[in-house]
Amino acid sequence: MTGDLSVAIVGAGPAGISMALELINKRWDVVLLESGGKEIEERTQGLCEGENVGRPYYPLAYERIRYLGGTTHHWGGWCVPLTPEDLKKRDWVPHSGWPIEWQQLEEFYDRAQQLCELDRLDYDPAAWLEPTFPLLPLNEDLLEHYLYKWSPVDQWRPPTQFGEVYRDQLKSAKNINVVLHANVLDIVCADTVTHVNSVTAQSFGGRRLTVNAKVFVLAAGGLETPRLLLSANHQAPAGLGNDYDLVGRFFMEHLYGMVGHILIDDADKARWLASYEKRVPDNERLKISAAIRTSHKAQEMKRVLNAGLLLRSHIDKGSGYVSARRLASSLANGDRSSLFRDLGNVLTDLDEVALWVHHRRQGTNYEFPVTKNPVAIWINSEQAPNPDSRVTLTDDIDELGMRRIALDWRPGALDKRTLLESTKLFAEEVARIKNMRVKLKEWLFTSDDSMPVSEIFGGHHQMGTTKMGGSAQQGVVDSDCRVFGLDNLYIAGSSVFPTVGYANPTLTLVALAVRLAARLDSTLSLDS
Repeated sequence: MTGDLSVAIVGAGPAGISMALELINKRWDVVLLESGGKEIEERTQGLCEGENVGRPYYPLAYERIRYLGGTTHHWGGWCVPLTPEDLKKRDWVPHSGWPIEWQQLEEFYDRAQQLCELDRLDYDPAAWLEPTFPLLPLNEDLLEHYLYKWSPVDQWRPPTQFGEVYRDQLKSAKNINVVLHANVLDIVCADTVTHVNSVTAQSFGGRRLTVNAKVFVLAAGGLETPRLLLSANHQAPAGLGNDYDLVGRFFMEHLYGMVGHILIDDADKARWLASYEKRVPDNERLKISAAIRTSHKAQEMKRVLNAGLLLRSHIDKGSGYVSARRLASSLANGDRSSLFRDLGNVLTDLDEVALWVHHRRQGTNYEFPVTKNPVAIWINSEQAPNPDSRVTLTDDIDELGMRRIALDWRPGALDKRTLLESTKLFAEEVARIKNMRVKLKEWLFTSDDSMPVSEIFGGHHQMGTTKMGGSAQQGVVDSDCRVFGLDNLYIAGSSVFPTVGYANPTLTLVALAVRLAARLDSTLSLDS
């Protein structure tokens, strides 16, 4: 594909699609290259296979989804922004600090919200929770409340799948060309290796495609993007953007797992925890849940990372209240599959149903209180940047002749200490509340840095492998997400995150993609 193409984007996941959408109806011709098709294909997924050589991790073949829409086909829809402090340099966190100010990211969150099909940019629980949904009385100087939102606006649909939601818009755009089954194998530079001339892609049928453009963007995710850079080594022996051996390093995940329980001796106290369950607030078209995070003050005091705490009770799925809610929904949608079971539950639990009906008539919301089972405490913790936690190439070759990757995931001592100190802080706060106490997992108190694989695992978030830095010695891309040493190669996605905070990455990576699209639009305008 030759000619006067302006922008070539490699990867049609949330980052790549977001950029293409931002460039629709601009005067730039854009090609969006996607490895897969419109549906998942086992043969294409096989290109993602690789080794896990560090801490046990998920099979790599299905960690990234290679078809139109990328990993939005299996994400949970969790949306929350980073905090301003997440971007700052922290003297107790080596390699921390983003080379951009908070305002340079914040201004793009609103558009990211829209692309993730969410309404207003407001994550203060007080703005969403009704008076009947109180929060735990915690010391907000140490533990802050925040809100999770779940994409999309329509609560009955799966989380926003970019390939489905935006397919028609991309197809009808006159200046966007989506090319499927285009597996990028090589990046070709000018002789000086300071400018990218083209990328080469190939299908399984052997059809090859050369794409020339003014600007190239790699949006292939935290595993495939470093793989592409490291594989482009025929002109630069160490790979593109890798003069300081940083490509593939600083692989970060969110450390996720259940770390303890809240024990409640008073049934009335259990009602407080309804605010922390995933639910649909009155007159809204999305799901929300309150959560708790360690404040920056507490992080500095304890010298730990950011961590979010999620409280999950064991709701009785067979209760009359739950059945009444399900009946109302099922009858409205014509679904009678559980009609007789739900009617039976309602008739045997009329007291709870009556209380729910009363609240509905009063115009207030009501959630079924937790049962007497302990309330689970789940953690979603930041991982410290570690240069030894990395992606490298192996000698194993995939079906199209590209070297596969090995992932060496290495959480460390600071990560373990964060899990312990954050949960201890929460336990101490809960202990001040009458008839409530916390029981933490015993492995948290072991003297070594180990975290049981059965207890703590990754959140399926691959971040940091082409990190943003203030110089080529500090990162792979600059503050505009341009690869150091190359004047027209950029990277979009969570692989550019220098640190990752407590927040799920999709909303932020979409915000950065929108920011990059605006930068490219401005740059191309100046050059034209």
